[in-house]
Amino acid sequence: MTSLSTHTIAIIAGVVGVVALGIAFAAILAWIRYQSWTAQRKRRRRSLNALAAEADAELLLEQSGFDIIDRQVAGTMTLVLDGVPCSYGLRADLLVTDGEHDYIAEVKTGYLVPQLSHPATRRQLLEYAVAFDVDGILLVNADTGDLTLTAIMQRP
Repeated sequence: MTSLSTHTIAIIAGVVGVVALGIAFAAILAWIRYQSWTAQRKRRRRSLNALAAEADAELLLEQSGFDIIDRQVAGTMTLVLDGVPCSYGLRADLLVTDGEHDYIAEVKTGYLVPQLSHPATRRQLLEYAVAFDVDGILLVNADTGDLTLTAIMQRP
């Protein structure tokens, strides 16, 4: 039986180390690609769900006596930060009318988000009330078919 020299053992260990490093690197790259793919799939599914919810909401609004004026309505809001105006864009789901009044209709799905008790939803509706020249905001729960008219009260 022949014994391996120290030099040969060192070379073999180096090769095994490089191969192991390559396998680890390939596994990390595969994991990153998988995470990216699953995130993209979730975004696509969420987008398709949102489109379906908006279509359902349009039908609900029309059945409730509203006419759709526009979809994905762009608006702008300006805040003054340390004396410098800072404008940013907003996009509301729908602009609707009942013949007398115009409303922004915001379509929500899920359990918490369609509720006014949800802070992010409340903030979004307040933003829309400031940014759009409308008579109120309609919160549309696409899952339950509920319409909530939100009138923004002005301080005296």
